[in-house]
Amino acid sequence: MKISIVCIALLALVSCGKLGEKGPDGKLIPGSSKNIKKETANDVILYNNVMVSYMNDAANKIKSAGDDFGKMTKMTAAKRKEIFMGMAFIGRLPDATKKEDGIILTEGTGLPAVIKEEMIKAVKGTSDAFNSAHEAYKDFDTYLDNEDFKDDDWKKGESLVITLKNSITAFYENQAEAYAIIRPLANDAENKLLEDHPMKEAIIATKTDLAIAESILDLASQEEVDMDAITEKYELLEANLAKHQGLTPELLKEHNKNLFYDGFYESVKEFLGEIRKSKRDGKINASELRSIESDFGSLISRYNSFV
Repeated sequence: MKISIVCIALLALVSCGKLGEKGPDGKLIPGSSKNIKKETANDVILYNNVMVSYMNDAANKIKSAGDDFGKMTKMTAAKRKEIFMGMAFIGRLPDATKKEDGIILTEGTGLPAVIKEEMIKAVKGTSDAFNSAHEAYKDFDTYLDNEDFKDDDWKKGESLVITLKNSITAFYENQAEAYAIIRPLANDAENKLLEDHPMKEAIIATKTDLAIAESILDLASQEEVDMDAITEKYELLEANLAKHQGLTPELLKEHNKNLFYDGFYESVKEFLGEIRKSKRDGKINASELRSIESDFGSLISRYNSFV
């Protein structure tokens, strides 16, 4: 089971129509900075940041469970126990109902009323799917440890693997829905706050380039990798690197942000280098994807240090 997951702390510059408008499928199309006021922009960004933090924590564990899914499926199909570490959900579990994450499931979110219901529904769907995946994974680990498969000829094991697969799928579907709703709105809120920011040009440059890198990672994570599409995005990011890496150096230095900005574009170079290696043989294998994911993680860290 190949897992595609992209989690970043700030979002691409996009426009998705007027706030509250619905598309042909009846779903909300949030967006348009005309609907975001400066006094509510901070609330929207706060909600976004808490939600993304929750999604990042949850997705890291879901991805690990997805990585184990193949071995779990193989065991149940062959009806033979293998070494299984069961470490996917180790450590703190993100909980959307707890105090630190709870904002994403409460009414006091600061979100416009027109999208609040849809937003909370999507986040709750993600949370429920995460909890279901965790339970199925934990139960499978216990099932193996107790060797209960000897009593039922692996039937419960097969059922738990199916539940895990369905839960992981539901997690990604609801996560995508949540991001589709919040991304345009959070972006508009950020743009509203950036209107008078002295480093607006540099911040927008890094936001834009991070979004391009994100789209490359997303393409690289697909079951069928479209190398032509990756090449197109690669060339766009490469061109932006040439344009943006030396942007407003004196202004950045004045605000003590020059080293952070330079560090971000050093990470862009490393990310491009990893993509370039993968492009040479016209495909992206699992090892290359892990390296791309690692470089993208460094890119996010550098970006967060800058902004």
